Amino acid sequence: MGLLDQGIDHCLAVFAIDLGQHHIARMSLKWHMMEAWRPLLFADEDQQAKRERDPVAAAERSAEAKEKAQSKKRSDGSPVHSFQSLLRSLATIVRNTCQSRDAEAGTPSFTIDTQTTLNQRKAFQLLKAIRM
Repeated sequence: MGLLDQGIDHCLAVFAIDLGQHHIARMSLKWHMMEAWRPLLFADEDQQAKRERDPVAAAERSAEAKEKAQSKKRSDGSPVHSFQSLLRSLATIVRNTCQSRDAEAGTPSFTIDTQTTLNQRKAFQLLKAIRM
């Protein structure tokens, strides 16, 4: 089971969604995430062309999408991700709870959070914009 499946399964379990709705909810969530993350993924961002094209004709990627795929970089120079590689990148964000090894019982602990990258912050910002 992949990272996405584990995270979505956990979220759906928290909200006690029954198994009949589980698959639909998972696919809906994944679709919304992929749409929100279009600028970060190997996805064509030209949605206007998608709406205007002949639905029977073969789809053609925009020049920007071809450049993004060839260079594997976004216009700002940051790396382009697949859906799975972006999830793997986000999975590196952790919160560590620390306490001195020599501390006595009852000594308070402290937490240290991973510093997020610009791409990770952008991914979270895009997710916050999702309206379902």
